[in-house]
Amino acid sequence: MQSSRNKQGSAIILTALPVEYEAVRAHLSEWQEREYRGTLYEQGIFSTQGGIWEVGIAQAGAGNITAAFEIERAIAYFQPRVVLFVGVAGGLKDVGVGDVVVATKVYGHEAGKADRERFLPRPDVGESSYRLVQRAQAEARKPDWLQRIRGRSGPTPRVFVGPIASGEKVIAATRSETSRFLQAMYSDALAVEMEARGFLKATHANEHTQALIIRGISDLLDGKSRADASSTQEMAARHASAFAFQILARLDPPTASLDTGRDDQGAAIFSTKQVHQNPTLERASPIALPPHIPDEPYFPLPGREAQLRQLLTALRDPLGSPAIVIDGLGGLGKTAFAVELARRALQQQLFEKAVGDSAKQEQFTNEGIVRINEATLDFLALLDTIARQLDHWEIATLRPEEKLVRMAQLLRQHRHLLLIDNLESVDNAQKLVADLRGFLGSSRALITSRQKVRHDFVLPLSLRGLDQEDALFFIERDLQQRGGDQLLQASREKLIEICQVTGGAPLALKLVVAQAMFLDINIVLQQLKLASDNIYPFIFRQSWEQLSFTAQLILIYIGRTVTTTVSWEELDGIGIAKQERELRAAVSQLVDYSLLDVYTSAGQVRYGIHQLTRQFINSDLPKLWEAQA
Repeated sequence: MQSSRNKQGSAIILTALPVEYEAVRAHLSEWQEREYRGTLYEQGIFSTQGGIWEVGIAQAGAGNITAAFEIERAIAYFQPRVVLFVGVAGGLKDVGVGDVVVATKVYGHEAGKADRERFLPRPDVGESSYRLVQRAQAEARKPDWLQRIRGRSGPTPRVFVGPIASGEKVIAATRSETSRFLQAMYSDALAVEMEARGFLKATHANEHTQALIIRGISDLLDGKSRADASSTQEMAARHASAFAFQILARLDPPTASLDTGRDDQGAAIFSTKQVHQNPTLERASPIALPPHIPDEPYFPLPGREAQLRQLLTALRDPLGSPAIVIDGLGGLGKTAFAVELARRALQQQLFEKAVGDSAKQEQFTNEGIVRINEATLDFLALLDTIARQLDHWEIATLRPEEKLVRMAQLLRQHRHLLLIDNLESVDNAQKLVADLRGFLGSSRALITSRQKVRHDFVLPLSLRGLDQEDALFFIERDLQQRGGDQLLQASREKLIEICQVTGGAPLALKLVVAQAMFLDINIVLQQLKLASDNIYPFIFRQSWEQLSFTAQLILIYIGRTVTTTVSWEELDGIGIAKQERELRAAVSQLVDYSLLDVYTSAGQVRYGIHQLTRQFINSDLPKLWEAQA
């Protein structure tokens, strides 16, 4: 039987401020610096009677969006079982300076709707992991944790386990409007801070990770400036860190293994030891992609990460679907998403190699639409490309029937991941996918397409625009990558307007960020609304030209007269289609080309369109229709 001292576990502790980071770091030893896709971490050892914890720490900076991004990235790298947010907070009720608050739940107090007269809150609540809350309650009843406090601590601190509030503003007075709002709407909140809600949103999407927020009280709002000046932040951070490591010490680290393990729900996990002994995972080395597949930047946003984990689970399943198709409008980030999925599948050694090709013929840049490929992809050409990538050049010289047999043998004998980007540009795309089924064997196909693929052996995933928080996240990271700071000074309201105008489409968000580096943001948004660049032809022209006349008329009707969604009965009643069969075919075509989204509300099917589609219909479409006529 393995001794407890040989047990190893992986944990992450996230902080916002340097003083919090240093307080956490003081409890660890044997430091090593780690780097993952440009982000630097420190990792140290925390030894307990139950075993050894390898703890990665990171300083995210202030704000819920930043916290969500950083913990998502850290989880992707370290694959931890436990994640903690440790830091300071302002006290709201019952607590004193130096006390520790462990959050059972977190209120996102800025979620709601503002009209002309008032703000209507819409509860946005996240919860810490039940097991960790139970452990915190048990440790709060005992004085043992006080022995872990480093340095001068002042009065003996207490531990409270209860709700806290989280927003994007620093609250410095009990008479402030925000403070009065918290007292009225979230009267049981013990403390207020700026990162916990984003932290819990990200950890909630990682179902096999347990999360907890631990805050030391550094001020009581009215005395915030005086408290900051008297170094109570350092004291509060030390107290929070001491209690955090007391909880970690009382948890049993999972046994480390060189192999992929299973957690208590039977889901695959990777131990810390595995990550460190696998140089591919540790250094996040570049993964070899097929030559014509663009390696586009990917930002680990909480919503997208949940979808990635779903598809990785499907790829691990030996009885899973032979093909995965990621569909959606142009500009929603399908290629970047698929490439990241392929990268992680290869890092986890689910496949020997990634092969394939892109059928993309046009690329959208800041200078406009660039033609990058004149040839169209067909099935035999795809097989020739794969054969060359697998170093079987002789296959390309064989007759078609011999080529089919040899390629089927190759893909059945070895487990490869076949990537096909921009399937909608392929001649007879649906048939190409159908033909793949008999060739894949243990290999899998990963396909991106603006048009849905309807085969019973395909696992589809439809991408839509980013939600508001993910879109704000995306803007921040794209700005950092470009080295610009113009939009960093913009108000939250202006950034939200960007999200609304772009519909959360990554391509449009990138365009806005790029142009805002040399143009006023209001001018950029007005240009986008009026189609003053080439983004709409790039996204919509090819699909529009494939639509039947009835489908075109339905799209125009929805774009110009429907503000939210429309029912089947309304579409049937406007008289665009003469027969129900014609209407059904037109709606089906619009859905297939990702121009119409399907929603279910109160058991009724309704149809809506993306914000960029609406702007295309009301700005650029008249010019396109005139040219088409």
